[in-house]
Amino acid sequence: MLNYSNIETYPELAEVLKHIDERVAAASCPPEQEIWDNKRLCKELNISIRTAAYLRSKKILPYHKIEGLIYYLKSDVLNMLKRNRVESIGNKLKIKLN
Repeated sequence: MLNYSNIETYPELAEVLKHIDERVAAASCPPEQEIWDNKRLCKELNISIRTAAYLRSKKILPYHKIEGLIYYLKSDVLNMLKRNRVESIGNKLKIKLN
């Protein structure tokens, strides 16, 4: 959120910005419906791109492919982590598949 009290020179502009900011916040999706790209998945789980490809190929992790780019729902990632045993080894995750 912007701090609108500092915008004194152009009050009309401040109102427009406040309106836009409120609309964007209202249109946000719930956190569990957040969409991650491949890079974000690898960063969040601290896994390699190859591991992500393996999880997709074995149908362990659902994904969506749009115009050649791969996307994941955060809720699908969390469900995958719940279904499989996951251990943290240092900074890396070790996923034990069922």
